[in-house]
Amino acid sequence: MPGRSAESHRPLGRPCRTEAAHNAVTAAYTQLVRSWRLGLLGLMIGVGALVWWFVDKEASPRQLALAALLGLLVWAAFIALANHRYFKADLKYRRQIATAVAQRRANADELVSLRRTISWLRARYDGLMLWAPILAELIHRPWGSVPHTTSALSAEEVDQLPAALGIAVSAGAQREEFTSGVITDAVNVLCPKGYMHRIWDDVFHDFLEHSGRASHSSVELVDGDELQTQASPRRELLEFIESGVARRQAATRAVARVADAVDEHTVRLPSLLVKRLGPYSDGQTVPEEGFYAASLRSATPFTIDFWTPEGQVASKHLVNRSLVWLPAALDVSPPPSIELAQCHGRVAVRVDLSRRCSAEDIVAFLPSSVSRDEPSWSEADIDRFN
Repeated sequence: MPGRSAESHRPLGRPCRTEAAHNAVTAAYTQLVRSWRLGLLGLMIGVGALVWWFVDKEASPRQLALAALLGLLVWAAFIALANHRYFKADLKYRRQIATAVAQRRANADELVSLRRTISWLRARYDGLMLWAPILAELIHRPWGSVPHTTSALSAEEVDQLPAALGIAVSAGAQREEFTSGVITDAVNVLCPKGYMHRIWDDVFHDFLEHSGRASHSSVELVDGDELQTQASPRRELLEFIESGVARRQAATRAVARVADAVDEHTVRLPSLLVKRLGPYSDGQTVPEEGFYAASLRSATPFTIDFWTPEGQVASKHLVNRSLVWLPAALDVSPPPSIELAQCHGRVAVRVDLSRRCSAEDIVAFLPSSVSRDEPSWSEADIDRFN
């Protein structure tokens, strides 16, 4: 485990062998028993010899005592030597037994420690290998499929739009091809330097929202996870990534980034052939610039049905000022009478303003007693205009 010294990881030592000491103490014990038997036999012979010497030779007591003392010393030395050899072998055997017990105990402790270390290393290895599919998903499949979106307007709604409002769609949506420059710009937007760090932050943020964990604790749980069960935070992260939720959300963010880049003109899309929708369409396909350039045509006078004769004489029904907002990506030159500005998105807006007028110049503000011409528009035309 971390923090253990290198000495604790040394290989297990060779076990201490006690067979030689056991054989030696067994041989010493056999020799001791033989010595005692020979000693007792020699003691009996010596006593018999003293008795015979005392009876036949009529030896003096002093001579008998000296002979007995000398024989007893020789017998004691013989027995003592046999006992010394046995106890020496026994002491050596006991020491080797104690050494073997201590070494086996140390080996057992070392074995337990090594098993713990192996278990810890296996858990760390499994946790490390669990990062492989997580990183593989982020590196090789960071985004999912982009859902195809269509116009939310139905045909009935398009048919009810006034002529002043035009909506166009790509005439060759299935045949659109982008140049390598457009693709390179889009790749630079999606994959700048350090983009994997951004993808990881986004995916982990989605995982926190999906699992309901707190951000300050989940980072530590996933990074220091050592669990081998399904409750492992790291395994939950892997299951979340493999489920495809993270890829779908990443694809949504990628589309939003590219759309913002198109609006900011970081990515410049090529011109498309478009076709207008609705009953006012002539069915012809025109370049995108031409469709937007229709907003730059000369101003058309306001309908005279809304102006009194005095207002018409004062030319109040004529356009005094025209303001047009076009996408900045379009390279068009407006007439001098039109003020051009940039707008966000793929939308063009035109506003025509008249001169400052009074209430007497507008038919709607005249008293009902004043005679006025009936409007030439039908109710359907007025509803369509409004």
